Amino acid sequence: MEVLDLRTLYFNYTIVNIVSLFMVLILWNQSKKRFEGTHFFVFDFVFQIICLFLIFLRGHIPDFFSMVVPVTLSITGTFFGLVGLAKFTGKKINYPLNLFLIAEIFAVQFWFSIVDENLAVRNFNFSAIFLILSVQCAWIMLVKVPGGLKKLTVWVGMVFSLFALVNLIRIVEYFLVGIKTNDYLNSGPFESGVILVYQLLFTLLTFSLILMFNGRLNRQISFEEEKFSKAFQITPYAILLTRLSDGKIYEVNDGFLSLSGYTKNEVIGKTTNELNLYVYSGERERIVGLLSAEQKLKDIEITFRKKSGELLIGLVSAELLDINYEVSILTTIYDLTQRKELENQLVEMNATKDKFFSIIAHDLKTPVSNVLGFSNLLNEELNSFDGNEIAQYVSLINTSARQTLNLLDNLLQWSMMQQGKILFDPKKIILSELVQDVIETVTENSNQKHISVTSQVHEKLIVTADENMLKTLLRNLLQNAVKFTNPGGKVVVSAIEIDKGIQVSVADNGVGIEKENLGKLFDIGSAYTTRGTNNEKGTGLGLILCKEFVEKHGGRIWVNSTLGVGSSFTFSLPA
Repeated sequence: MEVLDLRTLYFNYTIVNIVSLFMVLILWNQSKKRFEGTHFFVFDFVFQIICLFLIFLRGHIPDFFSMVVPVTLSITGTFFGLVGLAKFTGKKINYPLNLFLIAEIFAVQFWFSIVDENLAVRNFNFSAIFLILSVQCAWIMLVKVPGGLKKLTVWVGMVFSLFALVNLIRIVEYFLVGIKTNDYLNSGPFESGVILVYQLLFTLLTFSLILMFNGRLNRQISFEEEKFSKAFQITPYAILLTRLSDGKIYEVNDGFLSLSGYTKNEVIGKTTNELNLYVYSGERERIVGLLSAEQKLKDIEITFRKKSGELLIGLVSAELLDINYEVSILTTIYDLTQRKELENQLVEMNATKDKFFSIIAHDLKTPVSNVLGFSNLLNEELNSFDGNEIAQYVSLINTSARQTLNLLDNLLQWSMMQQGKILFDPKKIILSELVQDVIETVTENSNQKHISVTSQVHEKLIVTADENMLKTLLRNLLQNAVKFTNPGGKVVVSAIEIDKGIQVSVADNGVGIEKENLGKLFDIGSAYTTRGTNNEKGTGLGLILCKEFVEKHGGRIWVNSTLGVGSSFTFSLPA
């Protein structure tokens, strides 16, 4: 019978529960941020250990602390366990009833331990209340639990069902056999057997709780991994996971592969430097420095290089992560390239608008004012002028009118070009004939300045172009050449065949253009314009129009000029 000595059993029971408490503390530490109510199980186990130890000390401490307090703590601990299970499953319990049971166990234990000692009543009362609590725990774990959790909670439910069964057997035993002593530690082999079963079930409960929490933890981790994986792949942003120390790439999403042009096999295991992702040297070191200081960074612009060599501007956010005990960088990249292009287009559109209003407000006003002024003068003073004076004023009116017409023509074509409404009808053209027709349109201006305008275009040279656009293009170049050539100078139109097309040049021996101004000629935002050798005015719109017409044909236009020597404007067209 020594093996079944209750005091020894309670001591062993206490040791086993202390070990179980350590396991529950580990469980609480890893689950406290994920699952609500795990601390209630810690309270439960602590209360059970105190209960067992106080019973072990019975006879060495006052009866109140060895008889009333332990049993009350045991029932309270079981109540805490019930609360923990309710929190875990998200179900409600009857708090008033269970708090009443705790008060009732304290009152009964106090009365039949201190006032009127009766072990049979105390044990029966304890077994009945423990039975009620065990049934509630089993009911939550086996019946009320959501279907998705039932596989995880079934073992805990089974353990509490066994607790309920043991207490039911204990109650039946008390009814049928009874207890003939008030000395609990010598109450016989049946009670020793009950404590042994309690100890076994409590150990099973510990492992069942661990399995239940770890099972749900694994489910949640798997769910979060799946959720992260889906978000990682579905997001339109480019995402890559790299090692902080050297930039080795662990993982990339489809957005990164689509943006960079690489395949997954080409990037995994490589470093960002090996792939030459960063355009500017030291860019990765700058990111690492910012992350080391702030742990994260948000919305900084970085230029990257695609597999094709094409550059892209990315808006980068990054954060440090600890993965498998190694510090890594999670980087997201939003492609700003298109937005930057739109911003540049917006700037150009604003410049276009400003240029348009500048022409309307200033350049168009001047020739119209000249026509109006000279015509009013003739209207009011016609009889006082001789024939030569009248001819002079009529010539000035005619010049202003032609300037206005040319300006309006350029303005109209430019406006239609911006709106995409201009008709583009390329066809085979004999270039020499078209050049000769355009030369005739500038003859009057060139004759006034005694400037020679000649064509050196071979008479059989054929070009594929829109006739109206090509005429406008050559007219603007010839007018500019005459405007910026001194009296007695010369202008030459020439053309040569090149690969898959021809190259046309309009050259003069005029004043030339300063080197720093060459880049402004075809830029609508620069508002660059100068007066001609006879103080002729210009808008700067003609060369802009020339550039757009040439590019419409798939060609390009450029200028070579030496100050004081002359200029040569050249453009290429398909044959």
